[in-house]
Amino acid sequence: MRVDSPMTLTLRTRLHLITLLIGWMLLLGCGEPAVIITEETREIKTYPFSDPNPIPILTKDSRLYPYHSFDGYSHEGKLREWTVIKLENHERER
Repeated sequence: MRVDSPMTLTLRTRLHLITLLIGWMLLLGCGEPAVIITEETREIKTYPFSDPNPIPILTKDSRLYPYHSFDGYSHEGKLREWTVIKLENHERER
């Protein structure tokens, strides 16, 4: 003869609890989106470069082959318009 304790849950009760838990999690996830993506144009101070060295940078660092280096850099920054993608995650701010 088998005696079940009052704390033992039947399989049907466990399935109901799991279904309710999954449903609750889905309802929480269906709220307002917490991520906002915008595209805008901004003026950012940049430092122009010139004089690309035709010899690959392999001679300085073998991990960077086949890229080349630039030998001419400006010491003065100039404002230039750039397209910026802005990602905002309001979930992290809470």
